[in-house]
Amino acid sequence: MCLSLRRQFDLNESYETLAAEAIEYKYFIAQKMSNLKDTRVFLKQIEYNPRKLELTNSSLLSYQVVDKWPLIDSDNKPTRIDHGWLLNNENEVQFHFFKHPLQLWHVESKNLCYDIVPWKANNGLYELKDYCAHSSDFDENQIVNDKKTKFNAFNCANVYSSYRIRTYENLSDLLFQINVYEIEESGKPSDKYLATGYFKINRSVIESSVIDMDISMLNSNQIVGSLKTEVLLITSLNEESNYKIRKNYNYHFNRSCIPIGHRGMGKTFDAGTLPGTEYVENTIDSFREAYNRGAQMVEFDVVLTKDNIPIVYHDFMFCIDRLAETNSSKYLSIGVNQLTYDEVKQSRVFSQKILKNTDLSDELQNFFTSKFMFPTLKEMCTQLDSKLGFNVEIKYPLDLEDGSHEISNHLKWLNRNQYVDRILKELYECCQDEQRCVIISTFDPNLCSIIRMKQNKFPVLFLTNGVTNKWVPYKDARCKNTQRSFSFARAESLHGIVAHAEELTKDLHIINLLFSDTAKAANFLAYSWGDELNDLDKRQQLTQLGINGIIYDRINESF
Repeated sequence: MCLSLRRQFDLNESYETLAAEAIEYKYFIAQKMSNLKDTRVFLKQIEYNPRKLELTNSSLLSYQVVDKWPLIDSDNKPTRIDHGWLLNNENEVQFHFFKHPLQLWHVESKNLCYDIVPWKANNGLYELKDYCAHSSDFDENQIVNDKKTKFNAFNCANVYSSYRIRTYENLSDLLFQINVYEIEESGKPSDKYLATGYFKINRSVIESSVIDMDISMLNSNQIVGSLKTEVLLITSLNEESNYKIRKNYNYHFNRSCIPIGHRGMGKTFDAGTLPGTEYVENTIDSFREAYNRGAQMVEFDVVLTKDNIPIVYHDFMFCIDRLAETNSSKYLSIGVNQLTYDEVKQSRVFSQKILKNTDLSDELQNFFTSKFMFPTLKEMCTQLDSKLGFNVEIKYPLDLEDGSHEISNHLKWLNRNQYVDRILKELYECCQDEQRCVIISTFDPNLCSIIRMKQNKFPVLFLTNGVTNKWVPYKDARCKNTQRSFSFARAESLHGIVAHAEELTKDLHIINLLFSDTAKAANFLAYSWGDELNDLDKRQQLTQLGINGIIYDRINESF
């Protein structure tokens, strides 16, 4: 346990003065590594809200702690306990299993469980001693289990299973042994495993951060089956401030519903959604005007240029003018990551949305060029009032359910760890004074896990499309519907979700789920977004039901 006191005691002060001020503190639970000279720990749990000590005796040497530990806070309300985050030079490897991943030939795949044993493969093979493991299973309705036992059930219908191992060892030295057991009538695993498989982390895995694997399962040196798994690698951010146990994540948030300006004053380009606006989306002027019109927070998208500068832009592609003598289309699409920031600002670069509005006059088109658009994340932090909160949506291209990809030509993107590190470090640098409320959201569930484990400063919310006919669904099973997204967010200790209003307003069961006693006890945030929220009645409906924040375009209209 660690106590962090807010003030020093002066023994000359009266007891009445001391007793009037409660001492706030937080606790954490850690596991110390055993075989290293320098002290390293795994943060296994970390408290979400501060606690209080109150003096109840006139003797400073014999006071009592007025506190109920560990699940009740000073206001006698349930408090949230999170698993910790990665400290410097620490890594986490996650194995994800879904949809009957195990196929064993000549063996009925029922009542099976598994464990994963890490080994160090460097100048020999040694079973790893210093590591921290955690597992969780969830389906569309609940977290099936969230435990530290090493055995997880296998091949349960519609259950998504995640197994995490944290270590300070070099990733390239790690080898994992996956053992499959039959569950006996007593409910315990049998002594002998039915099959075992091996997975070695190599350079291609490290460079990609996420990889799908088909692992051969063996018994007596014979292949007896196969195991499908997604492997996610998470590396630490390696910031000095990563060791700070900060004030609670929600210190900026009141729990009532807040208005959030979508891309500032609203999106500009999509026909049929909005009347014309004089403020172009995702520009400094638009964000500033949204704040002047009453927005407590603005939502915007962040991508990286070729030289890894975080800029505010919704899409993965730019448009640039073709040469005048070409006979083809006027505009050429080019990836955001194929131009440096200087090239973006010095060239005639347009938002990709211009392709949907080719009938605009040249004068209007100028408003959608790099002369006015594409501010940097640093400019956002320095040029906008610190009282304006930021909902930073990190864009990352994903596979779609129909087999396509969000960027059709599969441009080479930075791996998720490098991508997130660059954006987080910019936010750390710009938000050192902690005056601005900042939350991070993304549609990518793996990116959510990475951001959550890299830091403890910014709350992470899972952004969801839910069930909709407006877009092709994402391939990832965790994105299938809002219920499953909610269960994933809870199992992964995320701080909330941003649910699509289309599904929320059609299914009150989801509303009940988001505002269940379990979600409230965990300080779980529920925001909503979508075109439906441009309708005042829909905004008022969700506000009355208890939604914490509404992201909408018509920020100039009544809330």
